[in-house]
Amino acid sequence: MEHLNKSVGENSVKREINTEEIAKCIAILEYLNSNTDQIFEIPKEQRTALIKASGQLSRPNRDEFSRRKKDAKKAEKRKQANKDRTARKETGIRSARENVVFIAPKLLQAADLASKKELELETPRNCYVCKTLYTKLHHFYDTMCTECGDFNYAKRFQTADLTGQVAVMTGSRLKIGYHISLMLLRAGATVVATTRFPADSAYRFAQEDDFHQWADRLKIHGLDLRH
Repeated sequence: MEHLNKSVGENSVKREINTEEIAKCIAILEYLNSNTDQIFEIPKEQRTALIKASGQLSRPNRDEFSRRKKDAKKAEKRKQANKDRTARKETGIRSARENVVFIAPKLLQAADLASKKELELETPRNCYVCKTLYTKLHHFYDTMCTECGDFNYAKRFQTADLTGQVAVMTGSRLKIGYHISLMLLRAGATVVATTRFPADSAYRFAQEDDFHQWADRLKIHGLDLRH
């Protein structure tokens, strides 16, 4: 009966209860139900507290029953939110953001798309673009319905011949500015890239595998537009 030697006050602080603790609790109660004589081996104060607590748990009054219904709804919402958060993390754009340095994902071929498991949300969300409700997640975009996701995914890899064209790109060292600069360069354009950190920008561009193919069309200029 050592499990019951802790005072009730020690366990009154709200905390997470793991499955091992629940299993021990069930085992003790089942043991006491099968060996009722052991109940009277428990010190009176603890015996009274145990019986009172088990009775309140199994036979709640009206107020407690109402509170538990509300708690159950809140718990279900938390579980749904956690499932949705996990599902959204598996989309292409979210997975890419987990990297220390963002690397734009490559275009997935039809065979690769067919092999990817379909992700579903527990709670419907409004599409960021068309505002319609959706539960089926796009494989890449976590905030769009599949129709808008497919359209924007195709646009993400769209290109055209920009030979002879000149583009000025501000904030070209990181994120969107950097990747748009790459798209323009790979399409044949000359890019005038401005940044507050030209040396670091040059280093980043030089790490690209195809740098030698468009290096002569990249013009990096140090420029601070904050003031």
